[in-house]
Amino acid sequence: MDMRSLSPTIAWRREMALRHEQTARRLRPALNVERCPACEHGGHAPFVAIYGFRYHECDRCGHLFLQDPPSAADIEQL
Repeated sequence: MDMRSLSPTIAWRREMALRHEQTARRLRPALNVERCPACEHGGHAPFVAIYGFRYHECDRCGHLFLQDPPSAADIEQL
């Protein structure tokens, strides 16, 4: 699908944001990632929390990753 063919009005964007939030809220954090998935360094700091999920930034490589991802089973149910 060519995204340029859509009409991304403000109302459309709000609706999409609401749908994304509803989907994310059905999921629950299940895992706890202790090391950066990119470089395996153990040092990282909070970057942002979105819909209850915490994103961290690696102190070594700067990679942003989901520190508390949902379980694979929950993702499959989407």
